[in-house]
Amino acid sequence: MPVPDQPFCFPISCGLVEKPGVFGIGTGFLARNAAGTVHLITTAHTATKDNDFRFLERWPNILSVVIDGGCDFPLFRAKEDAREPRFRPFYSKEVMGDVLALPIENALPAPLADFHVFDLMAPEVFPATGFEVTSYGFPHIREHWPYWPPNEMRGKYLMKQPNPGSHLAWIGIVEGHSGGPVLDQNGSLLGMGLGQIAEGEPDIIMPPNIILFAAR
Repeated sequence: MPVPDQPFCFPISCGLVEKPGVFGIGTGFLARNAAGTVHLITTAHTATKDNDFRFLERWPNILSVVIDGGCDFPLFRAKEDAREPRFRPFYSKEVMGDVLALPIENALPAPLADFHVFDLMAPEVFPATGFEVTSYGFPHIREHWPYWPPNEMRGKYLMKQPNPGSHLAWIGIVEGHSGGPVLDQNGSLLGMGLGQIAEGEPDIIMPPNIILFAAR
């Protein structure tokens, strides 16, 4: 399957506020919105290591990209006695979507300068049922984490849900893999892998048009 020539995803980690010394891990990638602003894209649940991520007071201050050279991204800015998020939480029917789109306000830091930037405005892809899709990321399935290159998990496309519009596929995304890009057979971005709601169910993939609500 063709993939971008440049590296296109990276391991990330966040120190858990409520569990000092414990880290949530996941995968991130870079994507550009309609205005041309580059965002770091990953899942919101990486910040809390559970699905109760709507309370931003549970979020750490820093998200770390764990590659050679490394780089840290502040998630909040100080505002009087509070923290103001540097990102825009995305809400649908008062439920916070499981996506973090963190704008990179200046030039890409050196460790990420050579990484591919996906275009969220590219035409949406619709694989046929049963066609192969591949999730890329850094699950904690090896002796040492992080590692390189990213792990590949191949699966079969199932369908697109009419509401809320997410794709479904049988892949088997596990902890650390969520937040990574899922590509179709042509190497086009199908969306961001979220994982399963419950064991035995298909994986949910958030398409670029929904990610755009957070990366606007």
